[in-house]
Amino acid sequence: MELPITLNSEPVKYLLLAVTSPFWMPFFRALYEEFNNSILDEGGLFGDPPPPEEAERIRRERIERGEALRSIPHDAAGSAEEDLAQQRSAGTTATRRSSGRRGFR
Repeated sequence: MELPITLNSEPVKYLLLAVTSPFWMPFFRALYEEFNNSILDEGGLFGDPPPPEEAERIRRERIERGEALRSIPHDAAGSAEEDLAQQRSAGTTATRRSSGRRGFR
């Protein structure tokens, strides 16, 4: 007796993908958000670049929050190391000022 559906058929593969989605979907969502936020001042993953004022506001907010990922434009390659040093020092002072736990809770 031959079964009409085998383990290597497309319906079984789609069912397996749907059943396991609660395990891999949060990871995929967090990865997407982290990547999108890292290039937000350049328009994000699927957006248009923001106006210069908005891009500068986003950079200031990142420095205040002390985010680990920062985007340094290639056109400012000469002063990129100095800018990074300033951002790191500003980020560490903002982190020190914040009261509360960081990391996993």
